[in-house]
Amino acid sequence: MSGEDPLTGSLEEARRWVAVYRHLVRLEQELLESLARVIPNMPGAAQREAEETNLPVLTTQLERFTYRLELWRARVHELENHPA
Repeated sequence: MSGEDPLTGSLEEARRWVAVYRHLVRLEQELLESLARVIPNMPGAAQREAEETNLPVLTTQLERFTYRLELWRARVHELENHPA
């Protein structure tokens, strides 16, 4: 993401990125849950399209954001335990 520096020495910046990714993970989870509730009530063609297109995109985004969140959590832990 623009402005992201995983090698930052700033604990404040690392914590900010944890917050950013925590929000993004929550958003993707909510979107997936919402889509899962709506899909069963959709007409067949729309249901297939949502399952084949929307679900994989949201799942991929969730995985990516979760990975980045864990990276930033690890960086926060590292900076808390070994300050510069």
